[in-house]
Amino acid sequence: MYLLVDIDHTVSDAAWRDHMIEAKDWDRYHYMAQFDFPIMEVVRLVKDLQAAGWIIIGFTMRPAKWRDMTVSWLLRRCGLVFDELLMREANVWEPSVEGKCNLLEARFKCLNQDNEPIILLDDHPEVCAALMKRNITVFQVHARKGVHR
Repeated sequence: MYLLVDIDHTVSDAAWRDHMIEAKDWDRYHYMAQFDFPIMEVVRLVKDLQAAGWIIIGFTMRPAKWRDMTVSWLLRRCGLVFDELLMREANVWEPSVEGKCNLLEARFKCLNQDNEPIILLDDHPEVCAALMKRNITVFQVHARKGVHR
């Protein structure tokens, strides 16, 4: 059984960084992620499923150059160690929907072909809709913003 977990706005309260998106200062946006607070309701759910034997796969459109910082933040702030972490390659610039579908299809070749249970936790409505069309069970996270401090 697989749990696919988005990071920004799903595990981390990234709302305070959203103004950086408009400026398209992506390096600053990703660098500042190390100061996010965790969304503990999601962290607890992920830990419980991991303890129950689920394979936890983090996936994010953060560039792979931020892998060490992301892994460190997950451990330090959340006490989480994902079984895998799928990230965008350095020079791949595509919207979240296409990028995440491509990451997951590369990982699973044909999503859910063996009927292995796969559940997605993500905040992005278009990502959720795209993966529902690929027969993935989806839980859209709409966390309270700014209260996780």
